[in-house]
Amino acid sequence: MKILGLAGVVAIVGAVATALFGAQATASLEFRLQDSVTASWVWNADIRLQDRVMRSFYQSDRGPVPLTFTNLTPGSSVIEISAPGYIPVSVPVELGRGSNTLSEPIELRGYEIPNLAQFVVVDRRTEPGIDQEFRPVARDGRAIRNHPGLDTWIMARVAVQLTDGIPARQPTEVGSTRGEELFRGELEWEFDDSPERLFRYTSRIPGSEIRPNRDPLWVVDYLIVSADPRNAESGDVEEIMETVLSLPLEAVESYLSGYVERGVLRAHAFTSWNIRGGA
Repeated sequence: MKILGLAGVVAIVGAVATALFGAQATASLEFRLQDSVTASWVWNADIRLQDRVMRSFYQSDRGPVPLTFTNLTPGSSVIEISAPGYIPVSVPVELGRGSNTLSEPIELRGYEIPNLAQFVVVDRRTEPGIDQEFRPVARDGRAIRNHPGLDTWIMARVAVQLTDGIPARQPTEVGSTRGEELFRGELEWEFDDSPERLFRYTSRIPGSEIRPNRDPLWVVDYLIVSADPRNAESGDVEEIMETVLSLPLEAVESYLSGYVERGVLRAHAFTSWNIRGGA
């Protein structure tokens, strides 16, 4: 997904005076705040304007809702916004007397999932293919439920699971290896910001794209890569990932290590054994 940039100055439309007898002495400002990748609400945002402070958490099942500051002083001012895992923004605004509305949402760009140690992938075989749920886990072992929607690239590789050099017949990870490759590609993912969802990233390996195979067990390798917009553009990572798709599995970690060390991206790998195959 492409990260959208935030304009340096947000235009204000619809500033009107509403006093019956002369202009009002104060101003109000209505605006929307959203994640730049998912267009969803921003968790734990700290929003400051003049001497007012607002905190934003979950907003609605339909996504971000308008936020309003009241009793403001008309004139030039700046909205300061920060949230864990996001790049802070400062948005200059010009407040007229009475009601003011920002014409476009203010967008925050996520750069990390705070305290993330790894992704655990829960997958299951379905008629349409293999469905995935990606669960971010913190360093203390706890699941991370609310976090920025990162500009993320997910690769999957499906292979026949072998035991002692022949297709595995019984579920086991001990002594298992990868055999014939049945699928390799980038996965399209969805981000669900509804409060009832425990984990927000989901995807699917379409069954129609998996090479026909009757062996009973498969192994699936996942690579979850997110760009850090402070050090890279989305297009840069796309080029890196095109190379990754062409590499042998054992060469991927070494190839990505330099980019990880320079803070261009973050990479997490996960392997699922004993996935029900074609038999």
